[in-house]
Amino acid sequence: MVAAVLYPQEPSDTVHEATEQEGRELFEFQTRKLLGMSAEKFLAKWDAGEFRSVADEDVRRKVRRLEMLMPFVRRIEIRQASS
Repeated sequence: MVAAVLYPQEPSDTVHEATEQEGRELFEFQTRKLLGMSAEKFLAKWDAGEFRSVADEDVRRKVRRLEMLMPFVRRIEIRQASS
């Protein structure tokens, strides 16, 4: 299903809203492509803080790309600042 999301068959004027399953598959695909590890391993390392002080700029860029895809696999709470 990832290939359909990444590489549509025909140009379209419509927007495809990814299902939860497609989102998880996309995250898994990109994690393996960018860092050569499973999404599960990436998330475990993320939770352990292993990506906070990465010296390699290329790896930091890849981690930032994956960070933007994390809402596909985790719910993100948005807290409003209190006045």
